Amino acid sequence: MAPSSGEAQGFKLEFADLLPPLSTKNFLEEYWGRKPFSTSLSEDMLTIISVGFYDGNLAECVACCRKEDNSSFTESDLDNFQSDLDQRRSVILPFCFTPGALDMKRSFVRDCPGYGNDIEVGMYFSRPGVEPAPWHYDPNHNVTIQIVGEKDWHYSPGNPHTIGGSRGLLDAPLNFLDQSTVIPNTGPLGCSQYSLRPGSVLYIPPGHWHSVLPVKGECVSVNLRVANILHAKWISEVLFATLAMTARSQTMQMMVRPCDFDGAGESMTQQADLAVQELHAALHRCRPPRCFPFQNAYSDGLRLGATLGYLEAEGFLTDWTPSKTCTVGVNPLLSILPKRRDANAMVIDLRSISSLTGSEYMRFSLHCGAALYDAVQTLARHGKATVDELSQRGTLVHGCKDQPLKKRRKDEKLPYELVLLLRVLLHGNVLFLNEDG
Repeated sequence: MAPSSGEAQGFKLEFADLLPPLSTKNFLEEYWGRKPFSTSLSEDMLTIISVGFYDGNLAECVACCRKEDNSSFTESDLDNFQSDLDQRRSVILPFCFTPGALDMKRSFVRDCPGYGNDIEVGMYFSRPGVEPAPWHYDPNHNVTIQIVGEKDWHYSPGNPHTIGGSRGLLDAPLNFLDQSTVIPNTGPLGCSQYSLRPGSVLYIPPGHWHSVLPVKGECVSVNLRVANILHAKWISEVLFATLAMTARSQTMQMMVRPCDFDGAGESMTQQADLAVQELHAALHRCRPPRCFPFQNAYSDGLRLGATLGYLEAEGFLTDWTPSKTCTVGVNPLLSILPKRRDANAMVIDLRSISSLTGSEYMRFSLHCGAALYDAVQTLARHGKATVDELSQRGTLVHGCKDQPLKKRRKDEKLPYELVLLLRVLLHGNVLFLNEDG
């Protein structure tokens, strides 16, 4: 992955650099999820951002973008994009990893912890004469920066409590809940207009309606988008995982039967009662995973990664002090898979993809020492363990030969790297700590 533009220029982008004159704190308190915000970058900041996106050069940007499956675009894809522009069709690259994109994403992860865990940067290329983007809303928070050319944005307020994905004004409703969505007044007196030129910044909350039209020159814009997770959706994810695991372990009836259509299904009622009983404990075990800080050298497109030492240096860990009797468990909505690299190194594959909705909440590679392999494997196999049990698992590395760890004395300190790993995974909500731990 390319070095960041900040690293190349000796500059560390802060999220507030995109929001003048507001601080990040004021922006989050006054505008985030509430109302639009518009501003302009200074000339120097526009230059830094533009350089980070190769001044809008299509070929160079495409080379740093990925498809939804994380594969790279081909020369044929680039030719098709150029043909689309020539025929006045917009080119949308939703997964961008240019140096500037990495800087923007990293600044949000660092400066806005807890405001999102699914964060991506996209690019938009268009020319005057293209069909305007139809009125729609997105389920994401969007911070758009105009790099080249000018665009008109038409805006109308909406409701940030969106369901599903993006919704067009004329889309058929998915259900009655969707059908009851308030349709905005999109006439010239019923909506607001924004004229974006190079350096313009516009924030649009999720669920708010907008339509976009390029009006001058070769138009290139970038947007930082942060997925909006409603409490209702996350609670549903937690309930589904809890009921599925409980029913499977107790061989309960899970399949819908004729009596369920009549409202007389005893097994469904039993599971509904179980959901009520288990919900609060389940929410403790299944907290939303945090977005981990990432390093370019350990990341590959949509797959981010970092070393354990880097996460410690970034302060991405709890201040929890473990005792040997503490029990830690794996968040039921995540998978944790250790992979050996060599005698000295391993990678922990962290992933969270919903079995209910298909939503992706985490995809991260954590790089650490191979001595932790057996401890992580224990968590992967059993889902929980005491800290003492984990401290007894592992290998000491001597050259290229692995030797079992000797049984630890009761008064012996816990291995530092193990404690560090647990503190990082607990902070990231990959693991949970038993209430009595």
